[in-house]
Amino acid sequence: MKEIQRVSVTDAVAESIKNIICTGEFPIGAKLPTETKLCEELKVSRTSVREAFRLLQAQGYVEILPGRGAFVADFLTGNQMHWFQIDDAKYKDYMEVRIAIENLAVRLAVERSDDVQIAELESVHRSFLAASALHDVAKMVILDERFHSLIIEYSQNPLLSKINHDLLDVFRPYRRANFSDQVDYKHADTAHEKILQCFQKHDPELAETCMKEHLSITAEDFDRLVPKIKK
Repeated sequence: MKEIQRVSVTDAVAESIKNIICTGEFPIGAKLPTETKLCEELKVSRTSVREAFRLLQAQGYVEILPGRGAFVADFLTGNQMHWFQIDDAKYKDYMEVRIAIENLAVRLAVERSDDVQIAELESVHRSFLAASALHDVAKMVILDERFHSLIIEYSQNPLLSKINHDLLDVFRPYRRANFSDQVDYKHADTAHEKILQCFQKHDPELAETCMKEHLSITAEDFDRLVPKIKK
């Protein structure tokens, strides 16, 4: 691997890691070098490597297992999309849980968040809009996950955070497909803006209404995409 001089460019770090995957140096299922080792080899910060891994996970090249490290995903056969093949009832189970926890979480988050946290949420939203303007799917996936996860984190309820963590892998393939779609990918822009404004206005009831509308459209988008994905 070549040393990276501009350590602030996460894309360059991700490209370097992707190259060693695509050349077969690390086959599917193999554990990738640790963050520490990659930092030493590429002469970059741990943050750059961590963000690169998240980017590659969103693209389907890497699978991150908590406590175990990063592994090469089955990016050739697209097995990362296998959960789409289950019946609609199974998906609806996942979606019903997500709607339940996020509607509750956003109400609690608006009530309990402080100005610093609201500013952090706004920063993530602005970054998401920038990625959306470029239709950078991988970054949109990461930032959408971050936006919703921050809201749940601000609820200060560890049980909601645990459920959300378990659901992230389930919804990641959907997010990737949804943001890749030429019709649906802009839907989150306005929805996130409305939710952010509820935080700024400290209006928990309106926040819950906006989240319900957002996730309702999300569910409709998925139903429209399923026939295309299964072809």
